[in-house]
Amino acid sequence: DGEFFYGGVQLTLGLIFVYIMANLGVYLYYRTQQRRQEFNVLLHLVLPLVASIALVLIFYNSVWPLPAQGSPSWWAVIVAPTWMVIGVILVLFVGDTKAEAQIMAMEHADEELREARLQAHGA
Repeated sequence: DGEFFYGGVQLTLGLIFVYIMANLGVYLYYRTQQRRQEFNVLLHLVLPLVASIALVLIFYNSVWPLPAQGSPSWWAVIVAPTWMVIGVILVLFVGDTKAEAQIMAMEHADEELREARLQAHGA
């Protein structure tokens, strides 16, 4: 019985986190990217915000009051947020590394393109 509850709580907390991040992504995408002219306050701010607030309430009610210490549900409440924090740290670290790698690759491609043009024009 406890094993199913453990898995259910972990999946629920993980999905809540993912959906909240997706709602944040909708807002950021339409507010800061080139789709700014398509930004709709209701669709891209109000609805994601209301959905996120509802999900935070579900998250809170899933973990409070804390289950009995040492029970499978207690471990789920500890393990799921820990993995979320680790995931966010990894995304932030890998995201920065990936951006740097992309910039380096573009600079390298530009150098190769310049060299190819010079060779083509006989310089």
